Amino acid sequence: MIDLYTERLYITDLRESDASFIMKLLNSVGWLKFIGDKNIGSIEAAEEYIKKIRETPEIVYTVVQTREGAEAMGIVTLVKKDYLPDHDLGFAFLNDFHGQGFAFEACWTVLEYALTNLYTHVSAVVLPDNEKSIRLLVSLGFNFVGAIKNANEELLHYRISNAKVVVSIFFVSFQSETI
Repeated sequence: MIDLYTERLYITDLRESDASFIMKLLNSVGWLKFIGDKNIGSIEAAEEYIKKIRETPEIVYTVVQTREGAEAMGIVTLVKKDYLPDHDLGFAFLNDFHGQGFAFEACWTVLEYALTNLYTHVSAVVLPDNEKSIRLLVSLGFNFVGAIKNANEELLHYRISNAKVVVSIFFVSFQSETI
């Protein structure tokens, strides 16, 4: 069970009670354009989607909420995909929460947890025209590995190691102690 906090966010495991939010997110314009239609057209379909995710041990699926008011705004996931060497970092946020730094804050928090407790490396794949996600991955410290094909779709593959995160944590910690 994951319960992570930042100054502005509460990040926790996906729950059955998140069905309404999941239905809204999976039918948002950004999700449909960059991730694809999952055919979640009802609360029941969203509940079944959540149930399948929760039953799959190779998936870490978190819901990002505002710390005040607990309003769900997005997700950050770590999914083991057969065409990648590591778990894949995924993220999606409702449009109302874009451009406010929430995605960076949530992804960094989940990455820091994952790379210090679970994995030595994390991958991420993105469509070549998803410029915002590419910028986010680069700002998180991911390195471009190369283009890969999956199901006749070209994806850009990025990767980060736990060594890079440990150095970043040390630097930020050292910098704040000296200021």
